[in-house]
Amino acid sequence: QDKRTKRTAWRTLLQVKGNQASVLGQVNRPGRYPIETADMRLTDLLANAGGGATTGGDLLVLTGARNGKPFRMEIDLPSVFGPSADQGRVNDVLIQNGDVLWVDRAPLVYIYGEVQRPGPMRLERGMTLMQVLAAGGGLIQRGTERGIRVHRKGADGKVQVLEAPMDANVKDGDVVLKFDGHKIADSQQLQLAV
Repeated sequence: QDKRTKRTAWRTLLQVKGNQASVLGQVNRPGRYPIETADMRLTDLLANAGGGATTGGDLLVLTGARNGKPFRMEIDLPSVFGPSADQGRVNDVLIQNGDVLWVDRAPLVYIYGEVQRPGPMRLERGMTLMQVLAAGGGLIQRGTERGIRVHRKGADGKVQVLEAPMDANVKDGDVVLKFDGHKIADSQQLQLAV
């Protein structure tokens, strides 16, 4: 209190010195970042790391300690920005000293054979076989929908060859093969449910 003006000055903590959090995985600038404000949130930390890389997925994992106990939270990034502001704020958690944010790689599907642009591509949520083929530039000029197979690794590690309708969902790691001359033994073929 200043005796001449009889005013009281209040100070508010705006900056926290020495506390850091790490961002690892599929981000543009992985590393350790200072926690500069007392209310730094997950989205602030991700922004400091330059955001998710093009190879980054929507699943984030935040680990650290809360109340002296190990803490782990999986966060679906689109839900943070979803239509419900209250739910988004719950998932946009406060960052604490020592937290580690992991950004997983995006799921991939591989297109092979008689398509315009074969190779790996990012698998978006709910993507169908038709959408995967379209993202691969579509079938080559002489191509037909006949002969499309999905190769999927099962829980036992063995690859299954599936006949799939065009509206079937594909999964991370699937290999979509389009080759009219390719003959697969009937005993290996399975029907893929929509």
